[in-house]
Amino acid sequence: MKYKGDFMTPDELAADLATTGGYGNLKDQSRKGGPTLKQQHEVNRVWLNQQFNMLKIGGIWMWPNTNRIFKKVNEVHFREMNEV
Repeated sequence: MKYKGDFMTPDELAADLATTGGYGNLKDQSRKGGPTLKQQHEVNRVWLNQQFNMLKIGGIWMWPNTNRIFKKVNEVHFREMNEV
């Protein structure tokens, strides 16, 4: 596998997934007593940071909704991977 794109922190990756629709088709649920879109994005950001913290350096993480694969390259960054 080869690297694709820049280094990203978990927060930067969460923002990328939020702006590109990578989390799926999220909808504002506040009228039904559920979370707003902003709250859902924040929950996903926190969750992604937890996943990152559990990975060892060199560990691989994939987001199935987007078929994107990421590798933890140091204590701070993910890097997107391409299949060869």
